[in-house]
Amino acid sequence: MSNNTAAIGGNIYGVLMTPGGAILAASNTITITAPMLSTFQEFVFANPPALTAATNYVLGVAQMVVGTSTYYPAGTQATSYMPNALYLTAGIAGGALTPLAQNFGYFGIEAIYQHTANVSISASPSLICIGSSANLQALGPVANYTWSTGSNLSGITVTPNITSVYSVVTTNSIGCKSSATATIGVSNLPNVTASSNSPSVCVGGSITLTASGAITYTWSSGPTGSSIVEFPTANTNYTVTGANAAGCTNIAVVVINVFEPVFTVSSNTTACGNNPVTLSASGPANYSYLWSNNSPFPTITVTLSSSTVFSVTATDQNLCSKTQTVGVTVVPNPTVLATASRTSICRNENQILVASGANSYSWSTSATGTSVVITGNTNGTFTYSVTGTDANNCSNTATISIKVNACLGTNELNGENTVMIVYPNPTQNDVTISFDKPSENLEIQIYNPLDQVIVKVQIKEQNTGVSLVDFPAGVYLIKIYQNGEAVGQKKIIKN
Repeated sequence: MSNNTAAIGGNIYGVLMTPGGAILAASNTITITAPMLSTFQEFVFANPPALTAATNYVLGVAQMVVGTSTYYPAGTQATSYMPNALYLTAGIAGGALTPLAQNFGYFGIEAIYQHTANVSISASPSLICIGSSANLQALGPVANYTWSTGSNLSGITVTPNITSVYSVVTTNSIGCKSSATATIGVSNLPNVTASSNSPSVCVGGSITLTASGAITYTWSSGPTGSSIVEFPTANTNYTVTGANAAGCTNIAVVVINVFEPVFTVSSNTTACGNNPVTLSASGPANYSYLWSNNSPFPTITVTLSSSTVFSVTATDQNLCSKTQTVGVTVVPNPTVLATASRTSICRNENQILVASGANSYSWSTSATGTSVVITGNTNGTFTYSVTGTDANNCSNTATISIKVNACLGTNELNGENTVMIVYPNPTQNDVTISFDKPSENLEIQIYNPLDQVIVKVQIKEQNTGVSLVDFPAGVYLIKIYQNGEAVGQKKIIKN
């Protein structure tokens, strides 16, 4: 400041101009007082402009007239030589600069230029979930750092529990300082809850799971959404992950108990046709059962003529049901037959009964084997039975009735008192059978020694000849049948 007392009361401020006279910035304004004379005064540019390197600027002092007085607010120092156009003047509002050729000496004006550090902070991420961390990185042409956390590193990791502001102060290589701040937002975790429409379910049944407290939901079983339907087959813990708008997640768990009756049934079995078969289901005492034939008992007995698959459903105390099956394969019973060469014989005559259709046999006479010999000791009709058993141990029974006749003799037959004469006896070739009363209801059957019928002749005439020339020598039996019943017999000998 000059020692010019005329300057007292004047207002002055610093200006920064282009060489063309455009004002770039103005400092604070001060009013000159007597104590300021012959002292240095500091002007501060509140909003200093950024200067471009290798560019000319003009720095000076703007003064406002005090009344009609003219004064020089800047102090000077005398010099013997001054460069031309060292000083310039312009209007108070700027404008064209006019060189001052007068040698005023050197003005005491000094400018201080400050390098700016221009630090900034990169936050990644700027919004975190509570319990998570964020990375802060200071950026700029700086030499050292001082964070609000006390760290002196260029980058720090923070884990705030609430939304927090972090600052860093930096100093560049020439001592210029800069600062920056960054805000890390903290989001609380969503309060996720989950429930089901029932804490338990039967195997094959459905449950509905519902979640709340978040915006999006992902279930451990795969589906998404706040409500899902599941069909668990075993005890299951379902976990749902819920996320809020900030992407923060939390979980909830629903425990589902799954019930299924545990019981056993009879193994698949094989049975003979129309034989009773017992099937059973076995489980805890409080189970109930229902068979496919509508029986409510654990054990059933069935008689089957064909193969059948039975099902049984068990229901436990939770009203859960399970169905199992058991198959019964029915093996047909053997078709047993009982036959004889004749079903009508004379008293005291033997007859062979033959069984067929099975593997082993048991006769009502207590005999076993394929055949049995019976003897008609008494007149009447007698029924014989045989039970045959096959390889599957299945059995069946057949019966045959044998009629035993008196057969009183060959000269007097039952019914019509017909007299029969056989001659010659013995014979070598032919034999004649003579009846005094021939009838169409009479029939001759001649049997060889093996009890085989070798001749059958209907009696229509009084004398009937039979040739035995083609048969070997031996004893033959002639039987007379009337209306299909044996009424007489006679042995003949062929020589």
